[in-house]
Amino acid sequence: MDVKLLLLLLQAIYSLSQAFLIEGGTTVAPSSATCQSLTAVSNELWANDVNRLSGADITVNYQTQVADGTTSDRSSGKFFTHVNEAKLGTGTYKLLSDLFNNYDPTKGNRETATTQELNEDNAFLDAILATRVMASLLKFLQCKGIVHSQSELKTTLKKLWFDFYSRSGTGTTPDTSGFEHMMVGEYKDGNTVNGFHNWVSFYEKEKAGTLNYFGYVKKANPEIVGAAFSWANRVKTMGSFFIGVSPEFEIAVYSLCFLTNPGKACQISLNNIPVTIMSYSKDGHIATAYASERKIHGTVAPSGRGPEVTTEQNVQSSSHTADSPIHKPNRSKKRKDSKRRKKKVGNQLLTPHKVDELANHRNSSSGFEPDDAKIRNGKVQTKNKIKRV
Repeated sequence: MDVKLLLLLLQAIYSLSQAFLIEGGTTVAPSSATCQSLTAVSNELWANDVNRLSGADITVNYQTQVADGTTSDRSSGKFFTHVNEAKLGTGTYKLLSDLFNNYDPTKGNRETATTQELNEDNAFLDAILATRVMASLLKFLQCKGIVHSQSELKTTLKKLWFDFYSRSGTGTTPDTSGFEHMMVGEYKDGNTVNGFHNWVSFYEKEKAGTLNYFGYVKKANPEIVGAAFSWANRVKTMGSFFIGVSPEFEIAVYSLCFLTNPGKACQISLNNIPVTIMSYSKDGHIATAYASERKIHGTVAPSGRGPEVTTEQNVQSSSHTADSPIHKPNRSKKRKDSKRRKKKVGNQLLTPHKVDELANHRNSSSGFEPDDAKIRNGKVQTKNKIKRV
């Protein structure tokens, strides 16, 4: 072979090797590559959720629409009237259910994990990482340079979802985890439920008789509900969750938004329907995450907040901030805003952006719920300001 041609070939091979990183057997595109949009990857997650229950596999009974803040039963029947138990008893659903009894739901009680429980965590992560949903998430995160291999993604998910930390803004007792809060639910106190955003957990507790469905506050496509209910005689006036989606989909979609837009509105698309995901961080872990609808069924809000918008063009996001105001304030409003921007929470002087973000999050009527805003990023404390956590 001609020496000049050989040198050109070697140079081409070297250049190609710099364009890709091989780690753990996985080819990783550089972060400068053209990556999918959040809309594209989230639609792909939905399309790849082949384990989702729908049609004849699952039936729900919404019954009565109730006002936000309802604390008594307004629906005589159960929310889930039929679920295909055979599917819940296998695969990632079974591994998810195995984790539900690994936690003490009482706030402030230290969490510990036995060897068996750690093995169950690993078995669940290994199973969901083998799905098409997680393959799509991995491809996207690799392109963004957030993770570089499947093993790194597993380590990341383990920290986000399963490592214990303190839910209190000032406490040190590791009494919670992202998984416990989101998928199992917790007791905020003797009267109130904290977290709880998983339909399988809802179904199992309702079936066991420890959960009582009061009615729905809001519902949205694709199959998202904001429900009022009691669990262990403690009330959640509005807890939102997807209906019928697989465990791998929930972990993937919430992780996607947490890793790309923590503490911000994450605008995605599921089955080509716009959805907003809100997620918040505490010490590098998922503090909470939930879906916030942008298109609502029905025309009247039972809570007296006025008519709900039914066209996407008129629906405003629940997560607007000072950087993206819904309306431009008039001069009087500006003077009020100026005073409000000097507000302190505890000993912390909030930035204008944080004040707006906190106020909008608390007062929004278009989002499903201001869940755990008081521990946002482990800093902002809003004692007696947020009712639903």
